[in-house]
Amino acid sequence: MYYEVTSNSIGTSAEITAIMPIRPGTVDMRRTVTYATRLRALLYTFNGLRKTAFESRPGRAFAGATEAIQTLHSVRWMIIEQDTKLLLTVNFDTPWEPYIRRIVDVAGPILDAILCHCVNYEPYSTDLGYRQFAQWVANHQDDCEFFYSAASDLTVDDLAYLREFKKLHGANEPADFDSLAARLRAPTPGELANRVADKYPADEQEQGLQALEAFYRLEETFRHTASGKHAWFLWKAVQLALSKFE
Repeated sequence: MYYEVTSNSIGTSAEITAIMPIRPGTVDMRRTVTYATRLRALLYTFNGLRKTAFESRPGRAFAGATEAIQTLHSVRWMIIEQDTKLLLTVNFDTPWEPYIRRIVDVAGPILDAILCHCVNYEPYSTDLGYRQFAQWVANHQDDCEFFYSAASDLTVDDLAYLREFKKLHGANEPADFDSLAARLRAPTPGELANRVADKYPADEQEQGLQALEAFYRLEETFRHTASGKHAWFLWKAVQLALSKFE
């Protein structure tokens, strides 16, 4: 199927810039909460979880759903224009369609939990498959007139390889290139999945409990919406986001 998209690209890097209208009005519950307010709280929770997990393991790679996509250089979600629109900017290193397929497979629940705050998203949600979601992205993608990437000739796997090379080279390992290169390779998707499932040490379990508490506070605002599907989106995303803390 052909999707008319406007991604800019240079070398191996490409981008998506999308602007999506946020649902107007308030969530259907006794306490007055707008969809934009609930979305902001959700994004802060996701961001805080990732930041805490990353900072708690200095010098060690954190692997969550974002890393498991394995083609994603950067992603930003921003609520703009007086809480009426959601801006998404992404930099990745594969063609547009394979990238969309990959994020649906790996991070679909998180995308659903975020984008269900946007107008008319449910008919395109990732639980319905790749094609509907791809059409949603194509419908909301906007032109990027100027695109710059500092590593336009490197993929995410290339960067992981070079990072590991530098680590071995600085750890009194054999200094010749061939010896180091023979020990290095990019992780396979299966190895990344296992890394995502790695357990945190017992003294870090408290972080998982704190994250679960933060999501539980959000759950009230999802549970009372007219569409029970929003609550289902949230808890599927929670299962994925907290997989590191099981």
